[in-house]
Amino acid sequence: MEKNNPINSVYLIALALASMILFVNSLMEAVIFAVCIVATFLIGISIVSMIEKIADKHIRFLIYALVCAGIITALKVSAGYIDVKVVLDVAEKIEIAIVPCMLLAIVPIYFEETFSVKQYFGTSFLICLGMVLMLGLYGLVTEVAGFGTLLGKDLGFDGIEFFVMPYGKFLVIAIFAILFNIVRRAVIKRNKRFRTLVEQYKVQIREIQDTAVRAEKAQKNEGGDK
Repeated sequence: MEKNNPINSVYLIALALASMILFVNSLMEAVIFAVCIVATFLIGISIVSMIEKIADKHIRFLIYALVCAGIITALKVSAGYIDVKVVLDVAEKIEIAIVPCMLLAIVPIYFEETFSVKQYFGTSFLICLGMVLMLGLYGLVTEVAGFGTLLGKDLGFDGIEFFVMPYGKFLVIAIFAILFNIVRRAVIKRNKRFRTLVEQYKVQIREIQDTAVRAEKAQKNEGGDK
């Protein structure tokens, strides 16, 4: 994300997930929700990126919302044919996935200067990666610490009620957002330092090349005088 972008992608992801964390109580539920959100988000953004030249930002966002609603409806219907309890449980509340899908689309639709399939996919892929990691870790912590289970299997201890309550869940996602942003800033800082070094080397190389060219011209001039 560009430095002049007024939206921090990490906290936008946290805000998007905050709308649904009350419905996620296990790692498996988190994974299923993540797959649904990623599929809906990427398909919607891909379609929007194809019409960017004939529609402004607001129209693109409206079309994206309609596409997402259609995809989530199709997922809900399809889930009814999968006789797996956790899938059916998620399907009953899958409509909530439209909220993170809409919030995550704010960045690529409103704050990308270049609207192309490549640009949309690149930005969207990074957003999806952050969302999957944060939601997956959240589901893992909630299930293990809150219920004392992992993938439905008892771990031999009672969970801590704090991680099941709404305030505990919001605190967990907030801590993850802060940690993710620390890593993000460290990566950006390292990349800036690397680009600075590259620019310095380019300047030095140009100076060496210019010096070599001037020396060669000087030699030719001396040869001509003789």
